[in-house]
Amino acid sequence: MAITFVYRSPYENPTGRYVKRLPDDSILAWFQRVWSSQAGHAEDDLSERLLGQQVYGFNSLFEAIKRYRLPVPRDQRELEQQLKTHLYAEGGIAFTPEVLQVLTNDDELELRYYFIADSFIRENPSRCAFLVHEGSLPKDGLRSGSEPCTCLFVHAPEQTIYSQVWDRVVKPGVRLAELPGTIEAYEAMRNVNAVSVRQDLISLASSGASWRDSLAVISAKDLGRGSRLANESVLDCSENICQLHHHAATISWGRLQRRLFHQIIVFDDLWAAAHPELAAAIDFYASDAGLI
Repeated sequence: MAITFVYRSPYENPTGRYVKRLPDDSILAWFQRVWSSQAGHAEDDLSERLLGQQVYGFNSLFEAIKRYRLPVPRDQRELEQQLKTHLYAEGGIAFTPEVLQVLTNDDELELRYYFIADSFIRENPSRCAFLVHEGSLPKDGLRSGSEPCTCLFVHAPEQTIYSQVWDRVVKPGVRLAELPGTIEAYEAMRNVNAVSVRQDLISLASSGASWRDSLAVISAKDLGRGSRLANESVLDCSENICQLHHHAATISWGRLQRRLFHQIIVFDDLWAAAHPELAAAIDFYASDAGLI
């Protein structure tokens, strides 16, 4: 058995998720191992060295381990106590033997990360299948007798700590190829930065553009003057699903520039019939609900 680490961040990772498999048998075992091996270290890049990705606030735990000479936790209870005392988390920490969930923010955008046991992933596919998915979503649909329906998910985070909220639109009666022409379907989009996406979709719908063409126009939009970073948007479409990882903006802190990615996922009932767990997990992921 192993565990999976997931970092939900709109920065740098085009899909908004960074996923890494860890070989340890449990969350407790992973922390016990790195606790003892890294007890004397608290350098800035420790999270990147341990997890392959800089994770905002994670190094605070190792700073405390070094400063207070914290002993390696012997059991789940001790680990939970140390994490809730010494790990930086603006939004709180939830912990069970199978899941560690950390909600935080960098004063600009909301960030989340998880350590998840394989057993929890297997038992909760409608929560976890999309969260832990790597690479492109499958493209095939299932020829079924289901009622036509298309689901649209848009994540266009504004610079606020409430930045994990997605727009979710369900349009019955149409499939993916027909949805661009149903302008009223976009009216439920409510988030501040998603308004510009909605206006683009409405404008493109009136022209009769396909989903691929519409999202291609959105993905080519200006990233902002002065950006030194290339557009790394990724558009992936098939008959029953389209997904856009949109390099929408560049965030600057002094000389440092970071990419900010928006997400658009649209699929119909034929794709959902072929991939019911992924379809349910996308909706759960976009619901802003906690994993536990």
